[in-house]
Amino acid sequence: MFLRVSLPGFAAARVVLGIGVSAGLMSIIKANSQWFAPAQVAGITGIAMALSALGSVITTAPVEWALPMLGWRGVFWIMAAATLATALWIAFAFFGASGASGYVAVSQMFPPEQVGRVSTAVNAMVLGGAFLMQSLIGWILDFWPRTAAGGWDPRGYSAALMLSVAVHLLVTAQLLGWTTRAPRKAKLA
Repeated sequence: MFLRVSLPGFAAARVVLGIGVSAGLMSIIKANSQWFAPAQVAGITGIAMALSALGSVITTAPVEWALPMLGWRGVFWIMAAATLATALWIAFAFFGASGASGYVAVSQMFPPEQVGRVSTAVNAMVLGGAFLMQSLIGWILDFWPRTAAGGWDPRGYSAALMLSVAVHLLVTAQLLGWTTRAPRKAKLA
């Protein structure tokens, strides 16, 4: 009861859920890197992530909430649509890009006995960066006074969006090699 009615309880439940998900993700990446050829790892990892996401989305609470309003047929059609959307996402992950492929690419740069640690470190950096970006957006929103309705000023959202786009453009430019650095001059001893 405590976990579902208080903010600290919700936060504690979210931390426990995050620990479980992170352990599952790292073990999937580690296992896939050992069991499958390097060319297959990204697709297999994407499929595993899609299936785990599907399971977390269509489990007890949403179904319990929707069943009295929609009946079993309505819930069935919603689950069918979610399954179709997941199948499309799997196809996209298999044939194109997936967030997990970055983990796989990094893990292939290290010996198999280090893949678990490397994947965990990359995951911590990604989640830490996402946390910092979300916090920064909140701080930017707080620069403007609240609206009469109690919401945030649209100018704050615009500023936060511009910052987010700028960060993404800088990272994209760096990854594509559009930024250059002056070569370092060798120090003469």
